[in-house]
Amino acid sequence: MSPAASVLMASYNHENFVGVAIESVLSQSFQDWELIIVDDHSTDGSWEVISHYRDDRITAVRLDENVGGSQAYNEALSRATGPVIFTLDSDDHFHPMKLETQLQYMQSSPGIGILGTYIGTPDSPPDDISAAAVRDWFNVPVDLGNPENWIWANRLVHSSVAISREVHNRIGIARNEFHRTPDWDMWLRALTNGVGIAVVPEELTYYRVQAGSVTHADPDGTTVEYLTISGEYWHDFLRNSGRPDLVATNINQSIMRFTQASESGQDRIRAVLDPLIHREPETLDAVLSLVTDAAATLEAKNWLEDQWRRQEQRADALQVKLNRLLR
Repeated sequence: MSPAASVLMASYNHENFVGVAIESVLSQSFQDWELIIVDDHSTDGSWEVISHYRDDRITAVRLDENVGGSQAYNEALSRATGPVIFTLDSDDHFHPMKLETQLQYMQSSPGIGILGTYIGTPDSPPDDISAAAVRDWFNVPVDLGNPENWIWANRLVHSSVAISREVHNRIGIARNEFHRTPDWDMWLRALTNGVGIAVVPEELTYYRVQAGSVTHADPDGTTVEYLTISGEYWHDFLRNSGRPDLVATNINQSIMRFTQASESGQDRIRAVLDPLIHREPETLDAVLSLVTDAAATLEAKNWLEDQWRRQEQRADALQVKLNRLLR
C-alpha cells in the first residue's frame, strides 16, 4: 500500500547537513511516509551518511555521475508513490509537525495544489542580516494567486513545499536545462495552469542561508532563465490575464538587471532580452516610460548622493579649521 506522503530529497555535497535533514523526517509526528533520496554523485561523505540509515521507508540511490539538481529531483519523483509530494533540500530540515500540518491543510482546502510554509533560520546567528532578510521576504502574507506578486519574485522556499501528485502530473517535472530557477519555473507553470498556491503561516521549514546558493551564485544565469520563462509562456499568460502592464514592468526590471550585469553577462542576457522586447511592440511605450521614470529616479538619487558628499566635505573642512583655532 502506498504511503500518504512522499518526501523527495536530492543530495549533493552536504555531508554536514544531510543527516539532520533525514532525522527531521524520521521525527515527524505523521509517520505514514516514504523518503526517497537521490545522491547526485557527491564527492564528500554524504553517501556514507545516507547509507547509515536502514529504515524500510527510506529508498536511497546514488547516481553514477553528477547530473544536476533538477535531474536528481526528477529521478526521485519517478520513484514516488504517495499522493502528496514533499520536497526537502539536503541542507534544510523539517519541523516535527510539518507533514501533519500541511496534509491537514490540503485535505481541508481541496483547491490548493501547492502549499508552502513560513521558514525559520535556526542555524544562523540572531544578528545575521542575510537570514533576517530571507525571513522578512518569505514570512509575510502574500496573495500567490495574483501574478503581480511573481514578477521577478520567487515566493516559495523549495523545501517548504507540498504538491499534490495530480498537480505535479499536470504541470510536469522539473526542467533539466534550468540550473538556477527550476522551482520558480515550476511555481509559475502551476499558476498559469490555474493551480491554487498558498502558504501555511507557521515556521515549519528550517532553511539554511548560504551565500553561494544555487539561485544567487550566478545572477546573470538566473536572469537568462527567467527571461526564457517569460518568452515561453509567462508573458502570454500575463497578457491573457488582462495585465499587459505587468509585461512592461517585467521587461523594465529585466533591463535594469541587464545594466547591472557584467560584460559577459550582458551578452548572455541580450540574447534572450532583445527578442523578448521586439515581440512586445504594444508594451514598448510603457516600457520606455518605466525606464524613463527609473532613469529620472536614478538621476535624482545620484544628485542627492552628490549633495551629501559635498556637505560631508564642507563639514570636514570646517572641522579642520575648528581644530586649528583650538590649538
